Amino acid sequence: MRSTKKFEGNILWLKCADCAAEYPTFVFTGESDVVTAGHRTATDLESKELFIFEKPKITASGSDVELIKVEQEHSLPGESFQQYQRRLRHSNPRYIYKCIACPHGIASVTGRITNEELSAKKYSLVQL
Repeated sequence: MRSTKKFEGNILWLKCADCAAEYPTFVFTGESDVVTAGHRTATDLESKELFIFEKPKITASGSDVELIKVEQEHSLPGESFQQYQRRLRHSNPRYIYKCIACPHGIASVTGRITNEELSAKKYSLVQL
């Protein structure tokens, strides 16, 4: 059963530093956690499908892409809190995920892509 609901979020393209596997994941956005609560994604490397679904009502094949940590810049010696906050606003955190293609790899975001770019990479977005 396909959903007609439009999920708000971004498609991220990941690359593993260990096995060089590349694949997408979907990150939900919303004004609050209530909007995205219960929603899940899974990436199936074999069928090249990125699933978006509500759990526990629906399950999908593929693997959950698990966020391990977020790396942000640290404050510099002698830097005031206000200076640090200003610098932090202009920097992008680095999101690190557990690789779904190899047992111990870590994957980093190489970019945000559109539905058209996802299709060009031979993946399909499936909303259940």
